[in-house]
Amino acid sequence: MRKSFTLVIFVLFLYHPFIAIAVESQPNDQDGLALEIFQMTQSLDVLIQQLKSQQSKISEYQKLQTAISYLSFRSRTIETLKYDLRFKKERREAIEANIERIKDDPDAWDKFEKGFQSKSPNGSSEESRPSELRLKLYKDRLDGINSEIIALETEVQGLMDELTTFESYVQEKLGLISSR
Repeated sequence: MRKSFTLVIFVLFLYHPFIAIAVESQPNDQDGLALEIFQMTQSLDVLIQQLKSQQSKISEYQKLQTAISYLSFRSRTIETLKYDLRFKKERREAIEANIERIKDDPDAWDKFEKGFQSKSPNGSSEESRPSELRLKLYKDRLDGINSEIIALETEVQGLMDELTTFESYVQEKLGLISSR
């Protein structure tokens, strides 16, 4: 037993420098491993921040895409209203032209109207002349169309102001996103 004990001590004494090196190298390896883990953690943190930033940008782009779709819809709405406005103005001009014709020659208009109508039950008095009735109807219609035109012009102007404000907001946001 003594022999084996002496042998173990001799082996330990002989390999002691190697054991010391191995023991000393473990802390260095652990320090290196800890440093690598720390660097990987920092890299992961940077990647996570970049991912969050990209997700934020994607979210902003999606919001801006929705806003652009809204702008397109509003623009088409304004174009439709402008078309209606043009149509009403043309109708107004036609009615004004008819009013002028009736005012220029009411007797010719009366003859024209009587040719298309059967005998009127009231007779033919100055108050019930067809030209005067037609003139009154045209003027009433003209007043109604003028009111509609004013309402449409106001609505178009309001929508255009809203569209301009919204468009500048979208352009501002696009500028902010692209500058990042």
